[in-house]
Amino acid sequence: MRASPPLQDSGSTAGAAVACAAPRALVVCDAAGRVEQANAAWLQLFAVPGGPVPSLLDAALYADAQGGPQQLLQALEAGGGAVQDLRLPLRRHDGSVFMACVQCARLLTGGQTWYTAWVGEDAAQGVADRPLQRQDGEAELLHNLQVGIVFTGGGTILRANAKFAQIYGFADPQAPVGLDTSCLYEDADEARRVAAELARTFALEANYSGTWSARRQDGVRFMACGRARAVAMPEQGDATIWIIEDEAEIRDAEEIRKENESYSRMFQESHIAISIYDPVTDYYVDCNEAARKLYGFERAEDLRGRTVLSISAPMQERGPTEKILAAGRRNLNDTGRESPSFEWRHRRPDGTDWMAECRGTTFRYRGRTLIQFTLIDITAAKETQRQVKEMAVFLQTMIDRMPNAVYYKGPDTRFLGCNEAFEQALGVQRADLVGKRVDELEQMPEPLRSHLQAEDERVIAEAAHVQREASFLFADGRMHQVLYSVSGFRKRDGSPGGLVGVVVDLEALKAAETALGVAQKEQAAMFETAGVGIAFVRDGVMARCNRELDSMFGYAAGELQGQRMGIWYGSGADHDEAQLRLEQRIGMPRDSHHDQEFVRKDGARFWGRVTARHIDADT
Repeated sequence: MRASPPLQDSGSTAGAAVACAAPRALVVCDAAGRVEQANAAWLQLFAVPGGPVPSLLDAALYADAQGGPQQLLQALEAGGGAVQDLRLPLRRHDGSVFMACVQCARLLTGGQTWYTAWVGEDAAQGVADRPLQRQDGEAELLHNLQVGIVFTGGGTILRANAKFAQIYGFADPQAPVGLDTSCLYEDADEARRVAAELARTFALEANYSGTWSARRQDGVRFMACGRARAVAMPEQGDATIWIIEDEAEIRDAEEIRKENESYSRMFQESHIAISIYDPVTDYYVDCNEAARKLYGFERAEDLRGRTVLSISAPMQERGPTEKILAAGRRNLNDTGRESPSFEWRHRRPDGTDWMAECRGTTFRYRGRTLIQFTLIDITAAKETQRQVKEMAVFLQTMIDRMPNAVYYKGPDTRFLGCNEAFEQALGVQRADLVGKRVDELEQMPEPLRSHLQAEDERVIAEAAHVQREASFLFADGRMHQVLYSVSGFRKRDGSPGGLVGVVVDLEALKAAETALGVAQKEQAAMFETAGVGIAFVRDGVMARCNRELDSMFGYAAGELQGQRMGIWYGSGADHDEAQLRLEQRIGMPRDSHHDQEFVRKDGARFWGRVTARHIDADT
């Protein structure tokens, strides 16, 4: 024989089901304050999604957490177990307080004390339609309980509730009244077995608990589990009250409970930040620990009841927060769903801003449409993106200032960008170039395009370097001699990353080299044909002199080159003095002019006028 769970176990079918028949917020709890029954209105007002259902005696339900429950109990005592239109300030699950009109009754059913209460916001809204009588309350309680309740006596069914009728397949609670109790069982043998067990249990003044094979009115067999106790009913004497459930429903409820507990653990312990938002009230109703840390609150309760605006920065990347929120609400009303993914700038209580990537999923919960947001903190990533963009702008600006044409390609050989010099040289726009391969550039002739494409593929694959002189057709319609250089590079993981190319126009350089050559020839002709002697002296040695100077001193052409300039003075005591004086004059920072006596190769002396200029070694 298997034991069934006790009546007050909130994990049972009765505790898990929702009574929706009552038009106002309804709750049923036992003397210990454990919730046995709550309708949708009660859950919507007071229960946090995913959290426990607060009972009538829960201090958190009252604005005055200490005095509220005591005031209700005192009113029940004063009213003989019933309260009519008691006004108390209660607290919703979002933290807001409202003045409630409470009707409450303390009932004794099956030897157990129950509290049943109806709550509305005020009397004007129909909270107190009629006085609550205890007998009426007991009938409504039995009717709304989501466990089968049946009274038996004298071998017949005396009374039953709607859930019992549903379990056994009767049309309504009155249909089984007066039937033999054997209809509770599959057959006569099962009825006798349970009757014997019931008799032995009651003989010990204990409560019966067990399971049996039963059959519905349509003939379908099922396993029932129930609890029974002896009671005394007015006008009917001794009777037995049964609390009966379908064992399959219990198993299903247990599975649901386990799934809910598992989900609750996953929700709270997930490293992914999750928050629950009610778009109708514009309130957050719950969040997990990861989300609490992201939002910067000390407790998860600090988020509940807050609006999106209250935890957001005043400005988003797309504009003012209030305008974007208004557009989002219109989208929700029009399409019934939020944007699947978006970025949102939040503001913590300490004033710091942080950016999140948010993904919203709508779901239905207890008659409400809620949105589950998953949040990923992308503040650091956004800052990195900003720095990368700034660096990209800086690098592009620097590349654009380069006089030479520069371009760069990705690992697929397609252009990623170029500088202004490249655009001007080839007559292309950067926007038209990006994403193309060189063999797709119509302005470049074949077979050059195919050759460069094959070379690009090899350079990128091998991270090679190629440099050569080539001829390119520029936008001015002329062929330009250029220095073409490309270098492949690899990514950090060693895979091909792309290439960087530089095209240096050699036209100006070639023209400068030609002009320099002509100038050098002209200077050499003037040097050799000058009518005065000219010598370049470095460290006292004639590095070069013209034919006129050789002739003036009586030497053959080129004979003085490489000689020390002391040879101009022959030999004698005044040789060193004259040379020193000349060297001092030559070393002066300005031009010097003076007359001095010199000696030819044959020893003859002559006077000459010397004009000397110092030349800086750097020039």
